[in-house]
Amino acid sequence: MLSVPRLLLLREVAARGTIAAAAEAVAYTPSAVSQQLAKLESEVGAPLLERHGRGVTLTELGRIAVDHADDVFRSLDRAEAAIDVAKGTVAGRVGIAAFASGVTELVAPAARHLSKTAPQLRIEVSQMEDNDSVAELRLGTVDIALLQEYSHTPRRRTAGLSAHPLLDDPLMLAVPSDWDERAVPSVAAYEDVPWISEPSETPAGQALEYAARRAKFTPDVRYRVADFRTTRALVARGLGVALIPRLAATDMTGGVRLVPLPRQKMLRHVYAATRHEEVLRPTVGTTLEALKEAADTIEI
Repeated sequence: MLSVPRLLLLREVAARGTIAAAAEAVAYTPSAVSQQLAKLESEVGAPLLERHGRGVTLTELGRIAVDHADDVFRSLDRAEAAIDVAKGTVAGRVGIAAFASGVTELVAPAARHLSKTAPQLRIEVSQMEDNDSVAELRLGTVDIALLQEYSHTPRRRTAGLSAHPLLDDPLMLAVPSDWDERAVPSVAAYEDVPWISEPSETPAGQALEYAARRAKFTPDVRYRVADFRTTRALVARGLGVALIPRLAATDMTGGVRLVPLPRQKMLRHVYAATRHEEVLRPTVGTTLEALKEAADTIEI
């Protein structure tokens, strides 16, 4: 019979692309991972990986093994959920991956509430980009991923995951506060000024491109930055305007004026994602409820 731990280790290596990355994720040494995979190949009686420099790819038999490892992983999720339900207590670890404003505005208040109502629950939080959050969720490193999707941008592939809506976050114009005469609730009113945007391949960057197309102009993007805190700082210096979700501006410092865009109706949809089987776990269900309560208290 194949070793389940080694099968799951193969799954980890396949997802991360290198033995070193998988070893770091599971707190093994690379040599220990290689030894375990060699034993798995001995059990199978054929190679499961092909090595290319520092990277690895699956052989055909390796792909078959990983497909079945996914089934094993889901079965283990169901087993853990059933055991947790039978125990009747809310105790244990819940890992959460979230984007920056999701950590500060949703996860932090939820964790504070749970520290009082479910003291045996251990919340561990990692700030990650959405694609990384989804990858870690599928691998089982985290139990909940806080994700975001923007109106009119391509939807993220979340097949095999459960989505739990939290809130709709309106996009607003961030304008230097000394541009009072330019505080107009329309993207088109700023076609002749510099813009600050996230990278064009990100949902936030695509949201600006969509808004500008609708307003029939091409934004003069002078700065592309990867976080809204930096964006706000650049706006405050008078270097341009930007589109910012309301939730990402709750700790707005001086020098920036937020202008609503009621006609554009542009939203950032914020939701939590879990693996299907994980929803049954009391620890995950309780954490999801706390996240929903935190979202309900936010005035958008």
